[in-house]
Amino acid sequence: MAKILEGTVHSGRIDRLRLRHLKLLDWVEKLGSLTAAAQEMKISQSSATKLLQDLEEAFGRVLVDRTTRGGVLSLAGERALERMRIATAEIDALGEAMASSVDMPVVRIGMLPFAGVVLVPELVAALSKAKQLPRLQLIDGYVSEILSWLREG
Repeated sequence: MAKILEGTVHSGRIDRLRLRHLKLLDWVEKLGSLTAAAQEMKISQSSATKLLQDLEEAFGRVLVDRTTRGGVLSLAGERALERMRIATAEIDALGEAMASSVDMPVVRIGMLPFAGVVLVPELVAALSKAKQLPRLQLIDGYVSEILSWLREG
């Protein structure tokens, strides 16, 4: 493996990362080894090692500490995984959005901030369970703001 210059982020290498690079750390964390992650991703051990090397070179950090029992994420790996999960969740949400009917109208809900804590999650859960979840846009604000938005259309 090429020597990792600790703390040197290579933005050109970050631009070359693919979704499977991002998902690799998640599988290593869940399964406890690079070998198991490779099997789950249906790639060879050497391909998984190359993906990890790409990640570590791009971020300038060792992301997985190898042990006799497999591999565990380093502190830098845990930090990277936190952010990568956000990115992969957004990509997954994009896939779901594109798979749903594009013709489905957007339902915009204006609400007071406290409604978003209990009422909206309950509504979304109930609609999702009934498989009737529309595309939603939730907007919170003060009563005067919400009334102004309604007047403006």
